[in-house]
Amino acid sequence: MKNLKLFHILTNSDQQLEIEVTPMLINLEHIVTIKPINIMMSTELVEGYWIRMSNGKKYRATTAPDEIKELLQSTRSPNAKTVDASDESVVH
Repeated sequence: MKNLKLFHILTNSDQQLEIEVTPMLINLEHIVTIKPINIMMSTELVEGYWIRMSNGKKYRATTAPDEIKELLQSTRSPNAKTVDASDESVVH
């Protein structure tokens, strides 16, 4: 049970018009990747996470456990910057 951690996952409501936030316990041993993303909710932009599981399922989460957040912050370069895909100096 120590590998189960609480995430808040975005799910479609029954009407498919609204997005609901659902608490979900995820086994950390089954996570393949977690990537920070920006999520558009109603009229605001929310920082979130893209989670890919070993069974191929993918989730968008609005919250993640503190140890995941700290790990992502510690691995981000302080000099990191966004690159525009139309920039011709970027080699593909």
